Amino acid sequence: MQNGPINSAKLIGLFAVVMSLGLAVGLVVVANSASFGTAIAALTALVVSVAAFYSIETGLMALIFVACTDGFLKGISPGWHTQLLKDYLLAICLLRWAWLSAIGHRRESVHQPVAIPMALFIMWCSMQMFNTTTHNFMLAIAGLRGWVVWFAVFFVAYDDITSREKLERFLRYLTFLLVPIALYTVLQYNIGYDHLYRLGPGFRSYLKAGYYAEDSHIELRPAATMISPHNNAAAMSCGLLVAAGAVLFLRRRRYLQIAAISALPLQGIALMLTAARAAFASTSIAVFVLLMLVRRTGLAIILALVVGIAFTQVGRITSGAAVDRMTSVATRAEYSLWRTWTPWLVAVAHARTHPLGSGVATGHAAGRIIDNQLRGQRGQTEDIPWAENEFGRALIELGVPGLFLFLWMLYAVVKAMHRSFAGMQTAEYRWLAAGLLSACVGVITRLAVGASLYTWPEGILFWVFAAICLRLPQMEADELELANEAGQLDQAEARR
Repeated sequence: MQNGPINSAKLIGLFAVVMSLGLAVGLVVVANSASFGTAIAALTALVVSVAAFYSIETGLMALIFVACTDGFLKGISPGWHTQLLKDYLLAICLLRWAWLSAIGHRRESVHQPVAIPMALFIMWCSMQMFNTTTHNFMLAIAGLRGWVVWFAVFFVAYDDITSREKLERFLRYLTFLLVPIALYTVLQYNIGYDHLYRLGPGFRSYLKAGYYAEDSHIELRPAATMISPHNNAAAMSCGLLVAAGAVLFLRRRRYLQIAAISALPLQGIALMLTAARAAFASTSIAVFVLLMLVRRTGLAIILALVVGIAFTQVGRITSGAAVDRMTSVATRAEYSLWRTWTPWLVAVAHARTHPLGSGVATGHAAGRIIDNQLRGQRGQTEDIPWAENEFGRALIELGVPGLFLFLWMLYAVVKAMHRSFAGMQTAEYRWLAAGLLSACVGVITRLAVGASLYTWPEGILFWVFAAICLRLPQMEADELELANEAGQLDQAEARR
């Protein structure tokens, strides 16, 4: 008797059952030997693991949710647990992606023009783990992770979000995730962090979340559910720009369109309440890019209203302190230039003696990656300067070839996204592509003052947005083809 074709659904179901049984046994052990809270956490991990493996879409949504609530989760459980959780969810998505590849599903993502620059950059970063200055291999692994950890999101998202239905579902999810966080940002500014301090000592890190206003009092900066006000501002920036681009795309789902329009002023206010200068400056640049791409009066009016509402309300709420701090990017242009230019000078001076880089085991990201476990340990045999500028840091750690590969990769992403935008035939797809592209431009702009491709959720969202934008031409072509076929059928029936 001949064997029939592999039934992938049954195989996946069987694997899920086996994994569920294994985790269920572990849950029983935990429930009998640990606290009730640990048992609930294990049960949650069980459900999320099965759901993420069965559906990449679910896994991506879970990953973004954890990234957006990481500050709250870290406050409840300080340490490396949430970092491990994000890596675990990404690994589950990759396992599902690899499984589908093994049973014959096409992986079109690896054929995209950005794949080769990404692969070469990953290879060069991996080589830098074995730089002659490396003293601690664990720190080298941590450094490699800081550069490339979220790259896999692009391949997973590109091969999963393949239809308009899935895309609308993702936009709905992102909107209804970020809007409550924006509302909580406003609430948190008004009530402070005391309610979080009472939950546990892990929230004490928010004590540093403030800035001095002109009258020398400390103004609170709301981080909401994220690890810092900067992460909150970056997430609001990404959400605002994509929502602006999605307004026309979501017109077939009226409630979603209304939600996207309502999200614009809320996210604008939340962004400005954080008083994050880098996020404000990069968002301003990204909005300009969006308007140059779309060139529609309607969008300009919408964004002008959003800016007007945000400036007015935030100015009233903070007595002008947040507005003054953000606009200081322009009013104190000399400091802004010094802030972005000095790291370059440091990096260039170091590159003269280390043109091939000093390795990734610098330990600069170790605190963010594995918390206290490696702090105080020396990663390299010599002191390496620090540049709070990813281009400068690339020059220091990866050398001239690494900086070239980094810039080539970013150029390839922007070029591919712009090509997708230019190839759009319908206004709704062009608007969405412009919103996605402008959001990614904002993230790249923030590389001048920080590790925006590593920090979360913006690093994750960057690769999801890039994957969606590169998928849009195929989505639009499929939709137009279906419309043409429907039109031909209607004509044929009319002739009868």
